[in-house]
Amino acid sequence: MRRALLTILGIFLLSCLIVGQPLAADVNTGKKIRVTKYPGMKLGYLSAIFLTAGMGPTLENELALIDLASEQGFAWMEIRDPNAALTVAECRAINAYGILKHIELSYAINKGPLDSDYPQVIEKALKNAAEFTKGPRTIRVPESNMEFMNDPKKMAWTEEEFKKALQIQYDVAKKAKTVGLQFVNENANLPVSGPYGFEAYMDAADKIIGWQLDTANMFCISKMHTDPKESDRVIRKFASRIFYTHLKSSVNGVCQPVLGDNELDNAIILSILAQNKKNYVAIEVAQVKSVDEQKANLIKSLEYLKSKGIITIK
Repeated sequence: MRRALLTILGIFLLSCLIVGQPLAADVNTGKKIRVTKYPGMKLGYLSAIFLTAGMGPTLENELALIDLASEQGFAWMEIRDPNAALTVAECRAINAYGILKHIELSYAINKGPLDSDYPQVIEKALKNAAEFTKGPRTIRVPESNMEFMNDPKKMAWTEEEFKKALQIQYDVAKKAKTVGLQFVNENANLPVSGPYGFEAYMDAADKIIGWQLDTANMFCISKMHTDPKESDRVIRKFASRIFYTHLKSSVNGVCQPVLGDNELDNAIILSILAQNKKNYVAIEVAQVKSVDEQKANLIKSLEYLKSKGIITIK
């Protein structure tokens, strides 16, 4: 099915280009989200929010999610392919469809540097990510993963893990540069403070390693809850190394299913991003099991931003 769809899409695109005909997919709905409070900022969303609802990384699903982005007026979307299951040809087709729908795209996986299969997955992911030609031009991974998932009591890296992760990510970041990509780490499980926490990691990491900021993870994912004032300080400290942002909400240490108030006001974070011209921002909400429910949550999140005077939708 995937191969057949890929072939049909490729023939369709090629035939339209040859005869010079406009593409049906290239028709704008007219709806467009504008971040009026911060001109130049581009609002998108994550395909990852639909994973639990059954929309895993397939060609068919990613095209449908691009359609959703276009229908709602988003500017871009993060393609989440946790294990780099998509093929290069599929990524090329997804990129072409995104261009036709005027949706910029980025590529992300869910493997951390200390995962046993990280070398194989990241090698494939780099090839996939290089196919996305309009957007942040990044390859995103979490700063850590299974070492925390497999040990609920684990609160931080050891010195050995810290040094090993730094070297692995530096090597990957260099490879990313050779194919025109910026390598970025998302703040996830690591505590923000401490000798082997996220701040220490960013201090020690070569500047070739960028940051994909998540506005809620310091409160609802990190193994140690972060004081909002400390979060504010760290975001300002490393703002120049942010390449894009997941806009998410946490209340009392719980990630929220709809964007709303955050333990560090998202308006403050957006202001910092705007001051530093960090313009790619994507909505992330907690995952649910229903596609329709998640679509509704995404629309509710837009209504929240609209109510705060951050965006307009026309």
